[in-house]
Amino acid sequence: MQSIVLDDDHYFHGLETIYNYPGDFIGKKVAIKGFVYRTDDIKANQLFVLRFGIIHCIADAGVYGMLVDFPGNMANVKENTWIEAEGKLDTTYYTPFKENIPYLKVTSYHKSSEPKDPYVYRQYN
Repeated sequence: MQSIVLDDDHYFHGLETIYNYPGDFIGKKVAIKGFVYRTDDIKANQLFVLRFGIIHCIADAGVYGMLVDFPGNMANVKENTWIEAEGKLDTTYYTPFKENIPYLKVTSYHKSSEPKDPYVYRQYN
């Protein structure tokens, strides 16, 4: 696949596969939708794009997503703003995890509205 869309039906499986085999996806086009979150250890042009997810039940709910690198400064974007971003996947060393993680080098993005159901759910086949 040259293009990966992390939509509601493929969010968990897609992210798990990317995180488990990041080298296999370098340079692939990826689209993700979620709310933005900022930590103190990232650059002004970076944000995390996340979704709340439920694997089995509400007790195991958490946030899932990836680091996103934008072409310009994102300091004015408020946390919890929903965006859709598209770009090419790469990896970078992330000091808090002490390992390389996948991240999205954005080629286009826009603000979007929060979906009716902001959660994503684990799909079992």
